[in-house]
Amino acid sequence: MKFFRELCREIIQSTQAESGPSLGCYCVGTATFNLYEAEPTLAPAVAEHFPVAKPNAETANVYLRYDGAFMAQVVDALDGRWFQQIEQLFQDCGLYGYLNTETEQFEFFDPSSRTAIRILPSVEHIPIWERSSPISVIAGWLNQAHGNVMLHSGTLEIDGTGAILCGPSGSGKSLLTLAGIRTGMRSVGDDYIIAEKIAGSDCYQAYPFSRMAKQSPAGLKYLWREDPLARQRPLNWQGKVVFPLGVTYDAPLSVNCVISPFIGKTARLEPTNARDTARKLAESTIYQLPGSPRQILQFASQMVRDLPVYQFEMGPDVTANAQILFAFLKDEFK
Repeated sequence: MKFFRELCREIIQSTQAESGPSLGCYCVGTATFNLYEAEPTLAPAVAEHFPVAKPNAETANVYLRYDGAFMAQVVDALDGRWFQQIEQLFQDCGLYGYLNTETEQFEFFDPSSRTAIRILPSVEHIPIWERSSPISVIAGWLNQAHGNVMLHSGTLEIDGTGAILCGPSGSGKSLLTLAGIRTGMRSVGDDYIIAEKIAGSDCYQAYPFSRMAKQSPAGLKYLWREDPLARQRPLNWQGKVVFPLGVTYDAPLSVNCVISPFIGKTARLEPTNARDTARKLAESTIYQLPGSPRQILQFASQMVRDLPVYQFEMGPDVTANAQILFAFLKDEFK
Protein backbone atom coordinates (compact mmCIF):
# COMPACT_ATOMS: atom_id res chain seq x y z
CA MET A 1 0.00 0.00 0.00
CA LYS A 2 2.82 2.41 0.89
CA PHE A 3 4.51 1.74 -2.46
CA PHE A 4 1.29 2.40 -4.38
CA ARG A 5 0.64 5.66 -2.54
CA GLU A 6 4.18 6.77 -3.35
CA LEU A 7 3.70 5.79 -7.00
CA CYS A 8 0.59 7.98 -7.24
CA ARG A 9 2.49 10.87 -5.67
CA GLU A 10 5.25 10.39 -8.22
CA ILE A 11 2.68 10.47 -11.04
CA ILE A 12 1.24 13.71 -9.66
CA GLN A 13 4.62 15.40 -9.29
CA SER A 14 5.79 14.32 -12.75
CA THR A 15 2.53 15.37 -14.41
CA GLN A 16 2.49 18.77 -12.74
CA ALA A 17 6.13 19.39 -13.68
CA GLU A 18 5.47 18.55 -17.34
CA SER A 19 2.14 20.37 -17.64
CA GLY A 20 1.49 23.57 -19.50
CA PRO A 21 -0.96 26.29 -18.41
CA SER A 22 -4.55 25.60 -17.44
CA LEU A 23 -7.02 25.51 -20.33
CA GLY A 24 -9.77 26.94 -18.12
CA CYS A 25 -11.60 26.65 -14.81
CA TYR A 26 -15.04 25.06 -14.76
CA CYS A 27 -17.87 24.12 -12.39
CA VAL A 28 -19.33 20.61 -12.08
CA GLY A 29 -21.90 19.97 -9.38
CA THR A 30 -20.53 21.48 -6.17
CA ALA A 31 -16.90 21.35 -7.32
CA THR A 32 -14.65 23.52 -9.48
CA PHE A 33 -11.63 22.33 -11.42
CA ASN A 34 -8.80 23.62 -13.59
CA LEU A 35 -8.35 21.59 -16.77
CA TYR A 36 -4.90 20.62 -18.06
CA GLU A 37 -4.65 18.55 -21.23
CA ALA A 38 -1.41 17.42 -22.84
CA GLU A 39 -2.97 17.49 -26.31
CA PRO A 40 -6.09 19.72 -26.26
CA THR A 41 -8.68 17.23 -27.48
CA LEU A 42 -11.47 17.02 -24.91
CA ALA A 43 -11.15 20.69 -23.92
CA PRO A 44 -13.90 21.83 -26.37
CA ALA A 45 -16.32 19.22 -24.97
CA VAL A 46 -15.49 20.23 -21.39
CA ALA A 47 -16.14 23.89 -22.25
CA GLU A 48 -19.46 22.95 -23.86
CA HIS A 49 -20.69 20.85 -20.95
CA PHE A 50 -19.48 22.82 -17.91
CA PRO A 51 -19.86 26.54 -17.10
CA VAL A 52 -16.80 28.68 -16.53
CA ALA A 53 -15.95 29.20 -12.85
CA LYS A 54 -13.56 31.26 -10.76
CA PRO A 55 -10.81 29.28 -8.98
CA ASN A 56 -10.98 29.12 -5.19
CA ALA A 57 -9.10 27.45 -2.35
CA GLU A 58 -10.85 24.10 -3.01
CA THR A 59 -10.52 24.10 -6.81
CA ALA A 60 -9.11 20.78 -8.04
CA ASN A 61 -6.64 20.30 -10.89
CA VAL A 62 -7.55 17.74 -13.57
CA TYR A 63 -4.78 16.51 -15.85
CA LEU A 64 -5.48 14.50 -19.02
CA ARG A 65 -2.41 12.92 -20.58
CA TYR A 66 -2.07 10.68 -23.64
CA ASP A 67 1.38 9.12 -23.42
CA GLY A 68 0.71 5.93 -21.46
CA ALA A 69 3.19 7.07 -18.81
CA PHE A 70 3.46 4.99 -15.63
CA MET A 71 0.97 2.38 -16.89
CA ALA A 72 3.43 -0.51 -16.58
CA GLN A 73 4.24 0.48 -12.97
CA VAL A 74 0.53 0.83 -12.13
CA VAL A 75 -0.35 -2.59 -13.56
CA ASP A 76 2.55 -4.19 -11.68
CA ALA A 77 1.60 -2.44 -8.44
CA LEU A 78 -2.02 -3.60 -8.66
CA ASP A 79 -0.75 -7.13 -9.33
CA GLY A 80 -3.88 -8.69 -10.84
CA ARG A 81 -6.28 -7.40 -8.17
CA TRP A 82 -9.92 -7.52 -9.16
CA PHE A 83 -12.25 -4.53 -9.09
CA GLN A 84 -13.32 -4.45 -5.45
CA GLN A 85 -9.76 -5.10 -4.28
CA ILE A 86 -8.54 -2.18 -6.39
CA GLU A 87 -11.28 0.03 -4.94
CA GLN A 88 -10.26 -0.97 -1.42
CA LEU A 89 -6.58 -0.30 -2.13
CA PHE A 90 -7.37 3.20 -3.32
CA GLN A 91 -9.55 3.81 -0.27
CA ASP A 92 -6.78 2.59 2.04
CA CYS A 93 -4.46 5.10 0.35
CA GLY A 94 -6.98 7.94 0.74
CA LEU A 95 -7.58 8.05 -3.01
CA TYR A 96 -10.29 7.40 -5.58
CA GLY A 97 -9.15 5.37 -8.58
CA TYR A 98 -10.03 3.25 -11.59
CA LEU A 99 -8.04 0.95 -13.87
CA ASN A 100 -9.25 -0.69 -17.07
CA THR A 101 -6.48 -2.87 -18.45
CA GLU A 102 -8.49 -3.68 -21.61
CA THR A 103 -8.68 -0.02 -22.67
CA GLU A 104 -5.37 0.85 -20.94
CA GLN A 105 -7.11 3.61 -19.01
CA PHE A 106 -5.97 4.67 -15.55
CA GLU A 107 -7.34 7.58 -13.58
CA PHE A 108 -7.30 8.59 -9.96
CA PHE A 109 -8.09 11.51 -7.68
CA ASP A 110 -6.13 12.55 -4.60
CA PRO A 111 -8.46 14.71 -2.44
CA SER A 112 -5.61 15.79 -0.15
CA SER A 113 -3.79 17.53 -3.01
CA ARG A 114 -7.01 18.14 -5.00
CA THR A 115 -5.39 16.52 -8.04
CA ALA A 116 -6.99 14.16 -10.57
CA ILE A 117 -5.06 12.48 -13.38
CA ARG A 118 -6.18 10.37 -16.32
CA ILE A 119 -3.61 8.46 -18.35
CA LEU A 120 -4.31 6.93 -21.77
CA PRO A 121 -1.83 5.58 -24.35
CA SER A 122 -2.94 8.07 -27.03
CA VAL A 123 -5.82 10.34 -28.04
CA GLU A 124 -7.13 7.44 -30.14
CA HIS A 125 -7.82 5.59 -26.88
CA ILE A 126 -10.27 8.23 -25.62
CA PRO A 127 -13.57 6.37 -25.01
CA ILE A 128 -16.22 7.07 -27.62
CA TRP A 129 -18.65 8.41 -25.01
CA GLU A 130 -16.29 11.07 -23.65
CA ARG A 131 -17.45 13.93 -25.83
CA SER A 132 -21.05 13.29 -24.75
CA SER A 133 -20.19 13.03 -21.03
CA PRO A 134 -16.63 14.28 -20.55
CA ILE A 135 -14.59 13.29 -17.46
CA SER A 136 -17.73 11.92 -15.80
CA VAL A 137 -15.85 9.52 -13.50
CA ILE A 138 -13.46 12.23 -12.30
CA ALA A 139 -16.36 14.67 -11.91
CA GLY A 140 -18.06 12.12 -9.67
CA TRP A 141 -14.94 11.84 -7.49
CA LEU A 142 -14.58 15.62 -7.20
CA ASN A 143 -18.11 15.78 -5.83
CA GLN A 144 -17.73 12.62 -3.76
CA ALA A 145 -14.98 14.42 -1.86
CA HIS A 146 -17.70 16.94 -0.89
CA GLY A 147 -19.91 14.11 0.39
CA ASN A 148 -22.13 14.06 -2.69
CA VAL A 149 -22.94 11.31 -5.19
CA MET A 150 -23.24 11.36 -8.96
CA LEU A 151 -26.37 9.52 -10.14
CA HIS A 152 -27.69 8.33 -13.47
CA SER A 153 -31.00 10.17 -13.16
CA GLY A 154 -33.17 12.95 -14.48
CA THR A 155 -34.68 15.78 -12.42
CA LEU A 156 -37.75 17.99 -12.51
CA GLU A 157 -39.01 20.64 -10.10
CA ILE A 158 -41.93 23.04 -9.88
CA ASP A 159 -42.38 25.73 -7.23
CA GLY A 160 -39.68 24.31 -4.98
CA THR A 161 -40.91 20.70 -5.14
CA GLY A 162 -38.76 18.31 -7.14
CA ALA A 163 -38.27 14.69 -8.11
CA ILE A 164 -35.38 12.48 -9.11
CA LEU A 165 -36.31 10.28 -12.07
CA CYS A 166 -34.51 6.92 -11.97
CA GLY A 167 -34.32 3.86 -14.14
CA PRO A 168 -32.23 2.18 -16.82
CA SER A 169 -31.52 3.67 -20.23
CA GLY A 170 -34.65 3.54 -22.35
CA SER A 171 -37.07 3.92 -19.43
CA GLY A 172 -38.12 7.40 -20.59
CA LYS A 173 -36.30 9.58 -18.01
CA SER A 174 -34.78 11.94 -20.55
CA LEU A 175 -37.91 12.32 -22.64
CA LEU A 176 -40.02 13.01 -19.54
CA THR A 177 -37.45 15.57 -18.37
CA LEU A 178 -37.52 17.42 -21.69
CA ALA A 179 -41.33 17.33 -21.82
CA GLY A 180 -41.42 18.62 -18.23
CA ILE A 181 -39.20 21.56 -19.11
CA ARG A 182 -41.53 22.32 -21.98
CA THR A 183 -44.48 22.47 -19.56
CA GLY A 184 -42.67 24.96 -17.29
CA MET A 185 -40.76 22.80 -14.85
CA ARG A 186 -37.11 23.32 -13.89
CA SER A 187 -34.35 20.73 -14.27
CA VAL A 188 -30.66 20.32 -13.49
CA GLY A 189 -30.17 17.32 -15.75
CA ASP A 190 -31.79 14.59 -17.80
CA ASP A 191 -29.07 11.94 -17.55
CA TYR A 192 -26.39 12.52 -14.88
CA ILE A 193 -26.87 14.71 -11.81
CA ILE A 194 -25.04 15.39 -8.53
CA ALA A 195 -27.17 14.53 -5.48
CA GLU A 196 -26.58 15.85 -1.95
CA LYS A 197 -28.11 14.82 1.36
CA ILE A 198 -28.29 17.95 3.50
CA ALA A 199 -26.41 17.32 6.74
CA GLY A 200 -28.54 16.75 9.83
CA SER A 201 -31.78 16.32 7.88
CA ASP A 202 -33.74 13.98 5.63
CA CYS A 203 -33.67 16.57 2.85
CA TYR A 204 -31.95 16.24 -0.51
CA GLN A 205 -31.03 18.53 -3.36
CA ALA A 206 -29.55 18.10 -6.81
CA TYR A 207 -26.96 19.96 -8.87
CA PRO A 208 -26.23 19.75 -12.60
CA PHE A 209 -23.47 17.60 -13.97
CA SER A 210 -23.73 19.05 -17.48
CA ARG A 211 -25.38 21.88 -19.36
CA MET A 212 -26.26 19.45 -22.15
CA ALA A 213 -29.05 16.95 -22.78
CA LYS A 214 -29.16 13.83 -24.97
CA GLN A 215 -32.12 12.50 -26.90
CA SER A 216 -32.75 10.36 -29.97
CA PRO A 217 -34.07 12.08 -33.11
CA ALA A 218 -37.26 10.01 -32.76
CA GLY A 219 -37.67 11.21 -29.18
CA LEU A 220 -37.17 14.82 -30.19
CA LYS A 221 -39.96 14.54 -32.73
CA TYR A 222 -42.38 13.88 -29.87
CA LEU A 223 -41.52 17.33 -28.54
CA TRP A 224 -40.51 19.39 -31.55
CA ARG A 225 -42.31 18.35 -34.72
CA GLU A 226 -39.86 20.16 -36.99
CA ASP A 227 -36.92 18.59 -35.11
CA PRO A 228 -34.47 21.52 -35.62
CA LEU A 229 -31.91 20.09 -33.18
CA ALA A 230 -31.46 16.90 -35.16
CA ARG A 231 -30.77 18.92 -38.30
CA GLN A 232 -28.25 21.23 -36.65
CA ARG A 233 -26.14 18.77 -34.65
CA PRO A 234 -24.40 15.47 -35.50
CA LEU A 235 -25.42 12.31 -33.70
CA ASN A 236 -23.22 10.99 -30.90
CA TRP A 237 -21.96 7.41 -30.46
CA GLN A 238 -25.43 6.32 -29.24
CA GLY A 239 -27.18 7.86 -32.25
CA LYS A 240 -28.49 10.68 -30.03
CA VAL A 241 -28.50 14.45 -30.41
CA VAL A 242 -26.52 16.34 -27.74
CA PHE A 243 -27.89 19.86 -27.20
CA PRO A 244 -28.15 22.59 -24.53
CA LEU A 245 -30.63 21.70 -21.79
CA GLY A 246 -30.80 25.17 -20.26
CA VAL A 247 -30.17 24.01 -16.71
CA THR A 248 -30.13 26.52 -13.86
CA TYR A 249 -26.86 26.98 -11.97
CA ASP A 250 -27.73 29.75 -9.54
CA ALA A 251 -29.30 27.39 -6.96
CA PRO A 252 -29.70 23.63 -6.43
CA LEU A 253 -32.95 21.84 -7.20
CA SER A 254 -35.03 20.52 -4.29
CA VAL A 255 -35.65 16.75 -4.21
CA ASN A 256 -38.84 15.69 -2.42
CA CYS A 257 -39.46 12.26 -3.94
CA VAL A 258 -38.01 9.55 -6.17
CA ILE A 259 -39.96 8.45 -9.25
CA SER A 260 -39.18 5.51 -11.53
CA PRO A 261 -40.83 6.10 -14.91
CA PHE A 262 -41.40 3.38 -17.50
CA ILE A 263 -43.09 3.33 -20.88
CA GLY A 264 -46.47 1.62 -20.75
CA LYS A 265 -49.97 2.03 -22.14
CA THR A 266 -51.91 4.13 -19.62
CA ALA A 267 -50.54 7.11 -17.68
CA ARG A 268 -50.58 6.20 -14.00
CA LEU A 269 -48.48 7.46 -11.08
CA GLU A 270 -48.66 5.53 -7.80
CA PRO A 271 -46.62 4.63 -4.68
CA THR A 272 -44.19 1.76 -5.13
CA ASN A 273 -41.68 -0.42 -3.31
CA ALA A 274 -38.68 1.41 -1.84
CA ARG A 275 -36.31 -1.53 -2.27
CA ASP A 276 -37.10 -1.88 -5.98
CA THR A 277 -36.65 1.84 -6.47
CA ALA A 278 -33.26 1.81 -4.71
CA ARG A 279 -32.18 -1.09 -6.90
CA LYS A 280 -33.16 0.76 -10.10
CA LEU A 281 -31.39 3.93 -8.96
CA ALA A 282 -28.21 2.14 -7.88
CA GLU A 283 -28.00 -0.42 -10.70
CA SER A 284 -28.29 2.09 -13.54
CA THR A 285 -25.72 4.37 -11.89
CA ILE A 286 -23.23 1.56 -11.21
CA TYR A 287 -23.63 0.31 -14.78
CA GLN A 288 -23.07 3.78 -16.24
CA LEU A 289 -20.33 5.06 -13.93
CA PRO A 290 -17.22 3.21 -12.73
CA GLY A 291 -16.78 4.20 -9.13
CA SER A 292 -17.77 2.88 -5.73
CA PRO A 293 -20.80 0.55 -6.02
CA ARG A 294 -20.91 0.34 -2.23
CA GLN A 295 -21.27 4.09 -1.76
CA ILE A 296 -23.83 4.42 -4.55
CA LEU A 297 -25.95 1.61 -3.12
CA GLN A 298 -25.75 3.07 0.39
CA PHE A 299 -26.76 6.52 -0.85
CA ALA A 300 -29.66 5.16 -2.94
CA SER A 301 -30.89 3.01 -0.05
CA GLN A 302 -30.82 5.93 2.35
CA MET A 303 -32.57 8.23 -0.11
CA VAL A 304 -35.55 5.89 -0.58
CA ARG A 305 -35.82 5.51 3.20
CA ASP A 306 -35.96 9.27 3.63
CA LEU A 307 -38.19 10.17 0.68
CA PRO A 308 -41.48 8.82 -0.72
CA VAL A 309 -41.09 6.69 -3.85
CA TYR A 310 -43.42 6.26 -6.82
CA GLN A 311 -43.57 4.51 -10.15
CA PHE A 312 -44.91 6.31 -13.20
CA GLU A 313 -46.36 4.28 -16.04
CA MET A 314 -46.27 6.68 -18.97
CA GLY A 315 -48.80 6.62 -21.77
CA PRO A 316 -48.15 7.43 -25.44
CA ASP A 317 -48.91 11.17 -25.06
CA VAL A 318 -45.58 12.68 -23.93
CA THR A 319 -47.05 16.09 -23.14
CA ALA A 320 -49.86 14.55 -21.08
CA ASN A 321 -47.28 12.58 -19.06
CA ALA A 322 -45.43 15.79 -18.23
CA GLN A 323 -48.67 17.54 -17.27
CA ILE A 324 -49.58 14.69 -14.90
CA LEU A 325 -46.21 14.97 -13.18
CA PHE A 326 -46.51 18.77 -13.07
CA ALA A 327 -49.86 18.53 -11.29
CA PHE A 328 -48.64 15.77 -8.98
CA LEU A 329 -45.63 17.76 -7.75
CA LYS A 330 -47.74 20.90 -7.23
CA ASP A 331 -50.55 19.13 -5.38
CA GLU A 332 -48.93 16.22 -3.50
CA PHE A 333 -46.34 18.19 -1.54
CA LYS A 334 -48.20 21.39 -0.56
